[in-house]
Amino acid sequence: MRLKRLELFGFKSFADRTQFDFGANTLTGVVGPNGCGKSNVVDSVRWVLGEQRPTSMRGSEMTDVIFKGSVSRPALAVAEVTLILDNSASTLVERGAEVSITRRVFKDGEGEYLLDGQKVRLKDVREMLFDTGLGSRGYAVLEQGKIDAVLSANPLERRRVFEEAAGISRYRQRKVETELRLKRVADDMARLEDVIGELSTRVRSLKIQAGKAERFVEAQAQWASEKTRLLKHRVWLFDRQALELSSAIGSLESDAQRLRDARQGAESSVQTRQREHAALTAELERLASESSRRAGDGRAIDERRAQLQSRVASLEAGARDEGQRAEALSRTLRERDLEITALDESIADVARACKAAEATAKEHERRASELDRSYGELRRSTASKNETVLRLLQQATEAENRARHLSESRGPAAEREQRVSDRLAQARAAADAMESEAATQSAALERAQEAQTAQESLRRDLAQRLADNAAGAGDVERRKNALDLERTRVASRIEFLLDRERDLEELSAAARELLSEVDSETGPCAPGELLGLVADQLRTDSQTARALDATLGARAGSLVARDLSIARRVAEWIAAREAGQVGLVLPEGLLAVDARESSDDLALDDRARAGLLGRLRDRVRASEGFELLADLLCGNVWIARDLDVAIDLASRIPRASFVTLEGEFVDSAGLCGGHRTLVQGAVGRRASASDLSGELSDLDAKLGLLDGERRELIGQRTSLQKEWERSSQELEVRRQARAQAQGAL
Repeated sequence: MRLKRLELFGFKSFADRTQFDFGANTLTGVVGPNGCGKSNVVDSVRWVLGEQRPTSMRGSEMTDVIFKGSVSRPALAVAEVTLILDNSASTLVERGAEVSITRRVFKDGEGEYLLDGQKVRLKDVREMLFDTGLGSRGYAVLEQGKIDAVLSANPLERRRVFEEAAGISRYRQRKVETELRLKRVADDMARLEDVIGELSTRVRSLKIQAGKAERFVEAQAQWASEKTRLLKHRVWLFDRQALELSSAIGSLESDAQRLRDARQGAESSVQTRQREHAALTAELERLASESSRRAGDGRAIDERRAQLQSRVASLEAGARDEGQRAEALSRTLRERDLEITALDESIADVARACKAAEATAKEHERRASELDRSYGELRRSTASKNETVLRLLQQATEAENRARHLSESRGPAAEREQRVSDRLAQARAAADAMESEAATQSAALERAQEAQTAQESLRRDLAQRLADNAAGAGDVERRKNALDLERTRVASRIEFLLDRERDLEELSAAARELLSEVDSETGPCAPGELLGLVADQLRTDSQTARALDATLGARAGSLVARDLSIARRVAEWIAAREAGQVGLVLPEGLLAVDARESSDDLALDDRARAGLLGRLRDRVRASEGFELLADLLCGNVWIARDLDVAIDLASRIPRASFVTLEGEFVDSAGLCGGHRTLVQGAVGRRASASDLSGELSDLDAKLGLLDGERRELIGQRTSLQKEWERSSQELEVRRQARAQAQGAL
């Protein structure tokens, strides 16, 4: 067996699908500078063979082996490595000439292994490669530093290498796994025995508790009915008290009306007095406020008078000061008048001198403006001539320089013109080629985009179908759980109704002691000589079960003896022990007589016949050999529509007995009535169990249909998941094709 080919896609630095082909009789080496990815080849071989430690792959988690992307390429969502082995020598049994081992890991952390394209477990890969030296830690794959580790290994580690080469490691691994499984099975068995022992001790107590709970329910129902009767009686008493109190309430209301009238009169007088009191109070308040206002006005007048007196004194002092100041100002005013007269004369002289100076200044200004105007014209003329000379000189210099430059650059310009023409032709050819290449790459990109869009649409459709499948599976699972609960409830109810311990609890102490002795083969007869209870041999539907229970009464729990001698022996054994009484009946009775009577023997009129629903014996099914016993117990009993009809017919026909469907039994001696639940009697419990058995069969059929539907949904989900995986791979291929086309464009 040899390594034939290694394919990598998205593993570490291998973003594109890369294939290494190894010749049949060659030695292959991978060389390159540091960091080019040589170690990634060995890592990929160890990874595909089942390496589980991320640190061995030089990462922190297993998804680190996926290509993370670069500046020019997007990151990938999956890493895949495929190892193809040459198995032409049949080293791997039950495999073809080529064996491919594939490992994938996705961005979400999920991974899978494939052998020849089929999904398998890592355990299957390792078991196939046992005894070959291959494996994530096998001696056939030695990375850097591993040879030194093998040479310096201790004897125990070296022994593992020898065992692997000798083919022993497979069986050693199987031995370890088998021992672990045996240990788990032993632990489970010990735990199971503990659970069984614990549950066995609780079965009896749970059955007793179930009986107590049922009796509690019955007592609670009876308590509820009696409570209802008590409440109805109290309501009746309250009605009577209400009638007695109504008359007293009428007289009290008339007295209250008189008191209300008196109260209204008193209230009107009180309101009048209150209005008078309010008017007097308002007048007193007005007078008090007026008095306060007048006192305030007096105090204000006194203060105003004091202020005016002080102000008069200050004004008199100010008047004296102002008189003195007026005299001083009069003197100053006379002096200022004299000064103003002198100044007016001076101003007149100055005004005359100013007029003469203004005339002289205007003449000088006129002459200065004329001089300025002539000077400006001269400056402008000179500047214009200077500019003209400079411009002519500059133009002459530029013309000489341009002529010299043109003469010097004529040769290089011709050469540049030739080079530009050549480059223009080359650029036009390259542009044409690039336009055609761009059109080709645009078409390829468009096709890749269309393929990717179609694949994404297919994936959305698959996702919707998967979601619908999951919703359908969830709905089926919910319905199945509901049916399982219902089936468990019905089965528990049937088990409760057919509970043998409950039937035994209803027997007398003597009957229970007799059955216990017979079961231990120490009693008066063999176990096969007692044929069970009467209720076990007579059956009917749930509608007639109450009537049959009422008819049988205590005899429903009587024991059936095979013949008269066994019955006598049992009776003598019970009497000798003084344990109590035991009811015993015979399958064919004591006398082989036919106790049945036809309806014609009753001699009833049409109205009486309309009140009967038929003979009870016609609705009772007896076990084989117990037909005569059923005739003796039920042959002379008729089913009446209600209790009134039964009482009327019993008074008219004393030799017959009548029973209602509600379980009220009437004969010539009297009646036995009262509320009776369906499961109160042994026959009723068995009839209810029979009805529930049919319901249980229907539930089993529905569960079978749901199981089929669930299996179909699981199959659809499996196929959809496979299609989803294929679509994911195809979409990744489409994305890579689009990225390549876009990069080329």
